[in-house]
Amino acid sequence: MRVRPSKYLKELNLLYVEDDAKVKEAFLTLVERYFQKVFVASNGEEGWELFVQNPIDIVISDIRMPKMDGLAMTQKIKKRSPQTPVLLLTAFNDNEYLMKALELGVEGYIVKPIDRNKLFEKLNLFAQMLHFQKEQQNIAKLLQLLFDRFDDAIALFEEDALKLANKKFYEYFGDIASLEEFEEFLGSKLEDRTIVRLQEPLRYFEVSRQNIGEFAIFILQDITFLRHELFEDELTGAYNRKYFDVLLEKLIGQRVCMLFFDIDDFKKINDTYGHDVGDMVLKKLAQVVRENIRQNDELIRWGGEEFLVVLDGIQNKAIAERIGKMLVEKVAATQFEQVGKVTISLGAGCRSIATKEDFQKLYKLLDDALYRAKRAGKNRVEMIKDPEGPAATDEIRIV
Repeated sequence: MRVRPSKYLKELNLLYVEDDAKVKEAFLTLVERYFQKVFVASNGEEGWELFVQNPIDIVISDIRMPKMDGLAMTQKIKKRSPQTPVLLLTAFNDNEYLMKALELGVEGYIVKPIDRNKLFEKLNLFAQMLHFQKEQQNIAKLLQLLFDRFDDAIALFEEDALKLANKKFYEYFGDIASLEEFEEFLGSKLEDRTIVRLQEPLRYFEVSRQNIGEFAIFILQDITFLRHELFEDELTGAYNRKYFDVLLEKLIGQRVCMLFFDIDDFKKINDTYGHDVGDMVLKKLAQVVRENIRQNDELIRWGGEEFLVVLDGIQNKAIAERIGKMLVEKVAATQFEQVGKVTISLGAGCRSIATKEDFQKLYKLLDDALYRAKRAGKNRVEMIKDPEGPAATDEIRIV
């Protein structure tokens, strides 16, 4: 059955290289009308020049030619443009040449004299493949255009590899090549409706994730402007528990030192002076603590009169204890309006956090230490009873 040339050939430019004038004329009569344009060369040297100077989609070439043979030309073409299909025309006794051609990665060969149907079977296959590639490229350009119109950062991953991202994504996150690299950069697992934090500059993003087959599309909405509403305790200005959920993702995989404290006899303050004065004490306490920890340390209101401090970069429990004692002393030395002296009891300690459950274990140890401090007389620090053994000895600057 006669093979019909594909309509997609009309979208393509062909480079045809042949030194035999009669073979060349017959071949052009057969194929020329089906292509958008056919460029013709008489040897590999001319063919290479035409390939460099023009948008060539398919190359068909004889092997044995003067000046530069078809194999030498193909080698140069494949080095410059590996995706360009090359079809070689060969005689029956060119087996040695064919082996070299296959090593170069040519897409096929046809033995002379040329069988029309076999030729168009090959050309139709190339045309369909190239048409599909151009469709994919056009879809990618369209998606890029659409992505770039969004103010949010958008990224499309195929399995682990980044396939497409908009300008906002690169502006916020730089050159990211894979989903694994992206999650490592953010220090968070990217699931739908999670909130992630970018440290430098400090920004918060709400993640929308949609999985379609092997593809995953992420939209990261910058919610930094909602930071006060989302993450800060309205009364004290400290961070809240929702913020800690974001921070905890960053802490997993690290050894972390924390301080957990509350106000001694706070119920008595509320009962004696009223809740308005109690609120004033909480605000003043948060201010004193913030003024005496480093900029990157995190102060979180855990609930009621309880607070948690996450010490940035510190892994040594002796340093954590020293900071805890300093805070206890600073609070005790502060005059609180209407109330006078206020004290805190504090639990301190360090543990490696590989999972969220590890933090829960650390929290329980800190809570136990805090109440040991209260039972021991209040206004003091107790260290956790750490089953991990000796702490790391890295000396890290406190202030």
